[in-house]
Amino acid sequence: MKAQARNALADFVGFLNWLQGKTAPVFVIATANDVSQLPAGFLRMGRFDEMFFVDLPGPEEREAIWRINCRSTSALLRPSVFVT
Repeated sequence: MKAQARNALADFVGFLNWLQGKTAPVFVIATANDVSQLPAGFLRMGRFDEMFFVDLPGPEEREAIWRINCRSTSALLRPSVFVT
């Protein structure tokens, strides 16, 4: 493991330990590209109340996202442009 990754890991574990000492509610959102590659200490029981998976958007969701992002312009691509 590279020094930079070790430092990030140590910082995050320190943050998680800090969270355990809190008595007031704390809301944390985190993402990972591959949860299976995270150290076991990140995911051990009691660290998080809930964990859930959000998959990539499908064709309909991609079109909706595209339309939302194109509202400021007059050019919208046809749905056939979207890659599945």
